[in-house]
Amino acid sequence: MPGDVSSHPNTTTIIETLSLSPLVLSVHKFLSDEECGHVRMRSEPSMKYSKVTLKDTDIGKEASEWRTSQNTFLRSDGDAVMRDLEYRTASLTRVPRGHQEHLQVLRYGNTEFYSAHHDFFDPAHYRQDKNTLKLIQNGKRNRMATVFWYLSDVEEGGETIFPLHNGLPFPRSFKDCSRGLKVKPEKGKHIAQNQWKAATFYL
Repeated sequence: MPGDVSSHPNTTTIIETLSLSPLVLSVHKFLSDEECGHVRMRSEPSMKYSKVTLKDTDIGKEASEWRTSQNTFLRSDGDAVMRDLEYRTASLTRVPRGHQEHLQVLRYGNTEFYSAHHDFFDPAHYRQDKNTLKLIQNGKRNRMATVFWYLSDVEEGGETIFPLHNGLPFPRSFKDCSRGLKVKPEKGKHIAQNQWKAATFYL
């Protein structure tokens, strides 16, 4: 059926390995400038300050202790550009499109951040959160990888940091940005990471 495959079936992609532990891969210009602009335009009206799914030990705390970004989720229904990006991501990662979540768009202003965290949910840390346990089916269904795209360039800062790079121990402070692999934002760049051995800072 039309739209069920990418409109770029014969594109050659160069994948750069940034780290083996944890596994972090990079693809330059995975998105065109026009596609970046399209995603930003669609996300703008629904942006809100980000929430955090709190572990049992953090119940009652403010999300801003860990995360000060804005975000929204976008569906691809009726949007040929978004649908094509989903199929290209599935082709690149070899993970079926049906396993993807809706696209989450994040925006970080000056000094905003997301402290070190995992993108998957360990059920042992959410025993009091029935909604999260239901979502992950008590651990049977979870995030195996994270794929993200940079939608803009920045003059300074904005790096994504992998603090456990090459076997480094977990940082004492979740806000310590002084060590680990730092990936500078480049408009259109695609980053994929294995979730089971990764912890990530977003700045």
